[in-house]
Amino acid sequence: MSLPKPEAHRNPYLLAMARGKPCLFRLPGICNFDPATTVACHSNLGAHGKAGARKADDEYSAWGCFNCHRWLDQGSADGTRKQLAFMSAHLAQVCEWRAIAGSAAADPKDRTAAQWALDHLNASPLGELP
Repeated sequence: MSLPKPEAHRNPYLLAMARGKPCLFRLPGICNFDPATTVACHSNLGAHGKAGARKADDEYSAWGCFNCHRWLDQGSADGTRKQLAFMSAHLAQVCEWRAIAGSAAADPKDRTAAQWALDHLNASPLGELP
């Protein structure tokens, strides 16, 4: 008997927020530093929901330029290096989401999407740190 597949966590607005943002990977010799090419790059780790053709859950994404995204998904670097690069970018991403969720000046839709990601990660916005 197989276990039912867990429901994917999807938030299209969260992914769309990546447009025009700076790359959070900033891989030396790879990054093009062009915000016009930035997209939400999903984790390739099974612990984040990645399985076969299934993408990781959207809260496990980070803003990345075209070059860094291609390197993450198709580059020849070993898995450990890619995992470290993603985790570093994702930490920066959580910091970005925290700032957005805690900012009264941020667009309300951005705040809602950022808070959605933080809730799924069991993280809090900046204003709620102890």
